[in-house]
Parts: sequence; C-alpha cells; structure tokens
Amino acid sequence: MYILPRNVYNAPMISPEKQNWETDFEQCACTGRTLTRFVRPAVLALLAQAPAHGYDLLQRLREFKMFSEAPPDASGVYKTLRAMTDEGLVSGEWDTPDAGSARRPFTLKRKGRQCLAKWAATLDSYQKQLREMSAFVNAATGGKKPPKPCCKKRT
Repeated sequence: MYILPRNVYNAPMISPEKQNWETDFEQCACTGRTLTRFVRPAVLALLAQAPAHGYDLLQRLREFKMFSEAPPDASGVYKTLRAMTDEGLVSGEWDTPDAGSARRPFTLKRKGRQCLAKWAATLDSYQKQLREMSAFVNAATGGKKPPKPCCKKRT
C-alpha cells in the first residue's frame, strides 16, 4: 500500500499521475481544509466538557467531521495547547505516576471559557456569512463545478 506524502496542512499530496481538475481542488484553499485555526475552538470546547491530556484531545479531534480527512497533527495541537497555556486560557500540571508515563491533563480556565464564548459568537457570525456567500456563489455558477482548477498547482 502506497501512502501519499502530506503537505504542511497534513493533507495527502496527490501524485502527478492522479492530478486532474478534481484532484487539484483537493489541495486548494477553496476546500477550506487549510482552516487550522478551528483546532483552537474545538480544543476549548472539548476542555469545557472535561479536563483532558494532549493524546486524548488528539483522538477526540479526529472524531470531528471537519478534521476527518486531514486530522490535526500532534505537534500543532501541542503548540496550540502551549500557546493557550501561555495566554492563560488553559492550565496543565504534569501528572507523574509511579508506574506508566507522565501525562499533562489540561483544564479550561475562566479566561478560556470567555474565549470559547467569543468563538461561539464568531462561528455563528461565520455561519450566517457562509450561508449568504454560498447562496451567492451557487446562483452565480448555477451550482456547477468549474471546468478547470481555480488555483495554481502546488509543487
């Protein structure tokens, strides 16, 4: 089984022999797969449900439909957790049991809950704007796929 290499967004890169106008779109920003910022509100929401360590958060993020084809990579999630810790949104203390590996469960702080509430309002606004833009674009295209890629091929 051949595994395709991945690009910086952790999306599989398409081999040259499989490239056509449909597969070119798989790497295009127009797919929305480059919206890595959505890891942050997802992590905040997961921590609002219950404290969790990084590995658990990674597994739970993979359950989101948004991340099903290109799940966030571990280093990106850990960098996000570190940044949110530095910003005072989450806290995490190392748990070093006598047996087993050390884990760092993260907990959502009050400032993190406020940030999550802001994200909820922002996402509601995005959703309204996206519905409007989708209707506009569908009306302009008649709902048809474009005949060729809208983006430059990535090499």
